[in-house]
Amino acid sequence: MADYKEMYKKMFVSVSQAIELLQKAQQEAEELYLKTAAEEPVVLADLRRNENAKNG
Repeated sequence: MADYKEMYKKMFVSVSQAIELLQKAQQEAEELYLKTAAEEPVVLADLRRNENAKNG
């Protein structure tokens, strides 16, 4: 018979680790944003618009 308690425990630990990893990534991204927020924003060209002008 399957050990559902052990299966649940393993799944719970894995999900908890995944949540912690996502929270850490979010926090690091927010800190990076705050460090660079005072800088001038970078404007990227819309390559699709340039491609449509060539083909149109």
